[in-house]
Formats: sequence, C-alpha cells, structure tokens
Amino acid sequence: MQDMKGTNMNMAPGIIIGFLAGLSAGAIMGILFAPKKGTETRRELRDKAMTARSRIQTQMNMQKNKMKRSAEEAAKNAQAAVEESREAAEDSIPR
Repeated sequence: MQDMKGTNMNMAPGIIIGFLAGLSAGAIMGILFAPKKGTETRRELRDKAMTARSRIQTQMNMQKNKMKRSAEEAAKNAQAAVEESREAAEDSIPR
C-alpha cells in the first residue's frame, strides 16, 4: 500500500507543469485579446513573469523543506531501527 506522502511527491511535477501551462496560456490569451502599447505589454509580461517566478520559488522551497523533513525523519527512524536491532542482538548472545 502506498502512503499519502509518496502520492503527493509523485504529483508535484504534474502540478508544476500544469501551473506553468496555465500561466503560459493565460499570458498568450491576454496578449491576443487585450492589445496594448508594446512597452505596456512588455512591462505587464515582465511583472507576471516575476510573480510566477516568485510563486515557483516559494513552491520549490516548500517542497525542498518537506523533502528535508522526510529525509530527517527517515534517518531518525533508521537510526532507531539500528539501535533496536543492536540491542536485540546483544540480548540474544548468551553470557
């Protein structure tokens, strides 16, 4: 059985790709249906690109932090399992 963490991690690239595709489609539609002066359009596109970049960086940082916490938890659990195995091995040795 796959846990929810694995499912969420597998969905992250699709979510990012979907976000970028929607952002691109919105930008293109905006240019086509709301023509403005070139300088104004370029400024608007630059602003939208900066906003998108900021959002993507935020999402990437959040995912990085989640992965870091998961790795730390896995290392902690592995260390506990090693310790438990060592203690069980020591207890099974006749004295």
